[in-house]
Amino acid sequence: MPSASTSFEVFTTRPDTLFGATYAVLAPEHELVDTLTAAEWPEGTSRAWTNGAQSPAEAVSAYRAMAAAKTDLERQENRDKTGVFTGTYATNPVNGEQVPVFIADYVLTGYGTGAIMAVPGGDQRDWDFAEAYGLPIIRTVEPPAGAEGAYPGEGPAINSAHGDLDINGLGISDAKAAVITWLQQHGAGEGTTTYRLRDWLFSRQRYWGEPFPIVYDELDQPIAIPESMLPVDLPDVPDYSPKTYEPDDVHSEPEPPLARADEWVHVTLDLGDGPKKYRRETNTMPNWAGSSW
Repeated sequence: MPSASTSFEVFTTRPDTLFGATYAVLAPEHELVDTLTAAEWPEGTSRAWTNGAQSPAEAVSAYRAMAAAKTDLERQENRDKTGVFTGTYATNPVNGEQVPVFIADYVLTGYGTGAIMAVPGGDQRDWDFAEAYGLPIIRTVEPPAGAEGAYPGEGPAINSAHGDLDINGLGISDAKAAVITWLQQHGAGEGTTTYRLRDWLFSRQRYWGEPFPIVYDELDQPIAIPESMLPVDLPDVPDYSPKTYEPDDVHSEPEPPLARADEWVHVTLDLGDGPKKYRRETNTMPNWAGSSW
């Protein structure tokens, strides 16, 4: 078995949902996959988790070969969630629960740390994977009445208390802060701020230009618009001028004119896995100026 001291880092924008992390997933290419792959299957391992392989090493090797044959886009757009158990369990830091560690091609090395805490109750991809492999689903945010599937929206925390950490009843913002503080106090994690850089040579905060044919999902991950939905047409807007920084207001932010076309920006599309809500890119391509690069 891998050393009990082996650990891996995950990046999440929702630390408040840690109590709902019922399994972990590494990208097949993650540098610790070999280290975390057990010598044999733990007793009672579900056959569905093994893909019929005689050992974790055999299962992992075969799955890696399959994942390597796909592009990142194919891996992101694949409706059927697949993966394989490494034979190893990780410890959820907030409640001490042992959660199985899988590799799966819907996790990419280029996003975050290449490893995720899977929270089926709040992420539809994790929900689909959990249902496929018989993994527990624990909601950590109270959904509205009649909600089906994963619920990533606002609401009070539920099922989120253990020992000296209890965030039940808190809203998302306060719950995040409480969990980050607890993780830092216990040496189990730390809060950080991330920034995204835009390519200023190509991306423009203006109206006149070609819309980027991508949308962002609920996790802010970019997804290409299929050819059948092209071209993406610009909406009518009452004002073509971008909003700039207010010199005396440190909290103001620039805003391209497309950002004010709310019905165009926030759309419901069926990209192959049922109608879902997405956000369009509000910057545009530079039209003829693109030739300058």
